[in-house]
Amino acid sequence: MPEVIGTQLHEAGFVSAAHTDADIAETVAAAAEVFKMLSKQ
Repeated sequence: MPEVIGTQLHEAGFVSAAHTDADIAETVAAAAEVFKMLSKQ
């Protein structure tokens, strides 16, 4: 499951050793897609 980026400072996006390279790549790709959609608004 991708890392969830919190909206509050105490919810900082911590990455644990349990995350694989594929998990991180999926999260980065999802974030890029969201930023792309937001830039079109």
